[in-house]
Amino acid sequence: MDEKKRDGSQNKEHGKTLQQVKKSRKKDRRKNRFFAAEAVVIIAIVALWIFFTKLLVIRSFEIRGNYEHTEQEAILAAHSIGLSEGDNLFGFDRSSAELAAKYNLPEYDSVKIRYSLPGKIVFEVAEAVPVMFTTLGDEAYLLSKGLRVTSRETDMSKVEALALKKVYMSGIEKCVAGDFLETSNGTDEILKDLYAVLEEEGIAPEVSEINVQNKFNIEFLYKQRFTVRLGNAENFTVKIRFMKSISEKLYETANGYIDVSDDDLREGYYKPYQ
Repeated sequence: MDEKKRDGSQNKEHGKTLQQVKKSRKKDRRKNRFFAAEAVVIIAIVALWIFFTKLLVIRSFEIRGNYEHTEQEAILAAHSIGLSEGDNLFGFDRSSAELAAKYNLPEYDSVKIRYSLPGKIVFEVAEAVPVMFTTLGDEAYLLSKGLRVTSRETDMSKVEALALKKVYMSGIEKCVAGDFLETSNGTDEILKDLYAVLEEEGIAPEVSEINVQNKFNIEFLYKQRFTVRLGNAENFTVKIRFMKSISEKLYETANGYIDVSDDDLREGYYKPYQ
């Protein structure tokens, strides 16, 4: 009996030992998996850090517009808005950089910043080319499509030689070479919108004068023969298409007023000059 009791107690002790060994092995496996996972996370963090700080950096700049631009011009443009080679490709606020370009790059009407992987920043620009002018006193201010003041001229013969569109405006608050023209009554925005539609409809080259002095009585001179009355600044596209359909039915010698200012866009008429 004593021997059986001893054998039983030994078996129990042996059984507890096996359970402890199994538990210990499970703990070791959990620890190993934990440390392995930690190692993977650390390696991933290091890899991402290397990728973003060492590999994903700005290596070059490019300007894309209507004209060819040199690499040096692109670098100077980048530096003027706070970007440099070696900076992180995504480490700057694009909206802020585009806003800085508006004030620091007076040769452009607009600048859009694009990424070109692996390491190029592209400036998509609209060059500020004079297409119209307005006068203040005895001085003429040349304006781009975006109303950037490209230059100021006192010699009107030079301005006339450029064959730009003459613009009549009101409420001008700011008109400084290199900056955008600004008004107190919103006629600057009306002018930009109207000019954009004239281009879209393909008649901008045939328009020689634009009058937005009264934003409820907007006019422009078309083909040197017709004064087109648009009324307010609503529905420019529809009104101009309506005007084109009327003018196409008139004789080549006709000249006068084409009125498409009806708010309901139902009536338009032609009236000869008297």
